[in-house]
Amino acid sequence: MKKALNYLPLIDFDIYQQLIIEEAILKKNKDNWLITNIPLDPTIVMGISNTLEKMINLPLLANAPLCIVRRFSGGGTVITDQNTIFITFIMNSSDTVSSIPGKVFDWISNIYEEILPASSRLKENDFVISDKKFGGNAQYMKRDRWLHHTSFLWDYSELNMNYLKIPERAPLYRAQRSHTDFICKLKPFYSEKQDLFKQLVKKLNSLFKIEYKEENSLEILKAIVDLSVKSTYKFTHEEILSCVQVNTLANSLA
Repeated sequence: MKKALNYLPLIDFDIYQQLIIEEAILKKNKDNWLITNIPLDPTIVMGISNTLEKMINLPLLANAPLCIVRRFSGGGTVITDQNTIFITFIMNSSDTVSSIPGKVFDWISNIYEEILPASSRLKENDFVISDKKFGGNAQYMKRDRWLHHTSFLWDYSELNMNYLKIPERAPLYRAQRSHTDFICKLKPFYSEKQDLFKQLVKKLNSLFKIEYKEENSLEILKAIVDLSVKSTYKFTHEEILSCVQVNTLANSLA
């Protein structure tokens, strides 16, 4: 008998709210979930251990402010907009694989094998085509439960990419390449963004009993209400401005 997989398809949904939902489901719900989203407004999303001054081009941010969110999971920093495709799995280990990063990556890779372009592969935890990245991954592991989310580049704005610094702990295959030399797009491989979701659901339908949900479903609302302490955080305008000012002063004194 197939295990149930709740599917929450979002569109034009605020990425900060999505991350709150994901954290609540991971920590307070006991079911398997698939969450997909194509957000609308440009937002910078940082991994939990990232800092503004190390990951973001603060002078550009000072001239053209953006919303900044720090998610509850690890991984690097991305900038999202209407051309970013998000896919998140929140799964029980007993229904999939052990909560070990490598085993989860293997499971995820097997799911995507028939869905992503034939020339794609997983390299140093990124999805790449010819050593150019089109998908970044982040994870959160619990003893009996795990989360894996991927941000895929359907397309991208070169201007938006300028907000991101080259991280100090970049994968070796990046070889210090600029963002535009390092990344590529999924757009040439699909007729529309929703194709990726459709193919994914078709694949998962052979493994799970898929149950469609809405963002106001009782399971989600209860999980969010029960989440008394959350790690997902949205920086205030004052915090961003203060960081920009400190960085500007430090540079002037250097």
